Amino acid sequence: MSVTTQKATMLRERWRVRDKQLIESFFQPEQRKQDLEFLLENPLAKDTIQKLVEAKEDIEHAQGLVNEYGNMPGKGKKTLAGKTIDKNFERIYTEILDIQPNIELVASFLDDVVTSYVGALNEMFVHSKKQARVKYDTAEETQRQKINANAAMDNVAILYHELSEKFGFYSSKDYKKLRNRKLNNRAKEAIKHGTDKWQIVRNANVAEMNAEENWNNNRPRKTIFYEGRTLPSSDGRGEKIKVDVRLFVTPNDGFIQRDLDAIGYHTSDPTRCDDLIMDIYRFTRTRFEYSHDDKTTGQLEYWMFPFELRAMREGDCDDWANELASYLIGANIPEFRVRVVCGETRTGGGHSTVYVLDDSLQTWRHINSTTPYAAIHESKLSDMPTSKDKSDGIGIGQVWFSYNNKYAWQQFEGAARISYNKDKRNELITMVR
Repeated sequence: MSVTTQKATMLRERWRVRDKQLIESFFQPEQRKQDLEFLLENPLAKDTIQKLVEAKEDIEHAQGLVNEYGNMPGKGKKTLAGKTIDKNFERIYTEILDIQPNIELVASFLDDVVTSYVGALNEMFVHSKKQARVKYDTAEETQRQKINANAAMDNVAILYHELSEKFGFYSSKDYKKLRNRKLNNRAKEAIKHGTDKWQIVRNANVAEMNAEENWNNNRPRKTIFYEGRTLPSSDGRGEKIKVDVRLFVTPNDGFIQRDLDAIGYHTSDPTRCDDLIMDIYRFTRTRFEYSHDDKTTGQLEYWMFPFELRAMREGDCDDWANELASYLIGANIPEFRVRVVCGETRTGGGHSTVYVLDDSLQTWRHINSTTPYAAIHESKLSDMPTSKDKSDGIGIGQVWFSYNNKYAWQQFEGAARISYNKDKRNELITMVR
């Protein structure tokens, strides 16, 4: 059998099995157009790009049939076999030629759909980018939505990257208008760090939520009032008022937020706060000035709000502890990781200070409320004493109560009740179940 006869036999079989069906699929180009436009209704579907690629391959294959079947046999053949082959392929070749305008029309449809698809991906990317910047009611919700938005941005960018590879956006001038460096670069970063990056972050977020639930309930919660403040009066003997201790932690204070904005101390990842905690600790110590209440306010025990401490420029442990906690929580460090703790120190004497939960979400670290800047020798939070460190003389050995801006906790353990009854705060604190 001659080469020409062999090729004719092969093409005849391929026409019967595949090529005839492919050509017939272009008989109704409007149906092809509708099928392509339908893909735009769900651009994030897993098979959308695959179907676009299949349409591209169908067009290219159908266009290539002109050469394959047109060259079979060559002109001038005078043999009986040649005439037979000519007669067998004349009808097929004519059919292929006649359908070419429809194929070109579908190719134009495909270009329009791919352009619209890339536009849709870009719009979704821009929308998700805006969503990642939205501030919600709580830091936790803001972080959750930011994770979701970033995951969506990665997914969109990877879809674009896959499409650009399949269609050759960056290798063919025909697709130059569809090049999008923003999406392409984002996709490269997503691929580099793994497509499961945001799932890992989500898992970390879940671990954080579990830790929050655990620590917020590890001690009995109570409503605790401070009764050392009075209403203004002409004779200076105003009526005493009760203030919920949680109100002394003011993370939304405008001056505190202004400071944090000015120095860029807002965390974007509440699961990684150790370094930021130390930065804020050192920052608040730069203006630390200790003074006893009797000197500052003329009273033996008087708690100032952070805005009052800012105006007075000096205060004792209660005042500086409340301010430090306010700065930490104001920087979006999760509330459950920050506590003002009141109790008796290991060396004796009442004290109010701050403990923070480190990034392990298991260990509480002491950042003392009355340590001046020059006395901070530790560079990392992991170097700070833990709540169980017995060598930390200024650390709280017997806890009386603790609080942040959301909850207050109280449970006497060991000799804590005895030491509390001896402290001057005892007369000014009311604990309600």
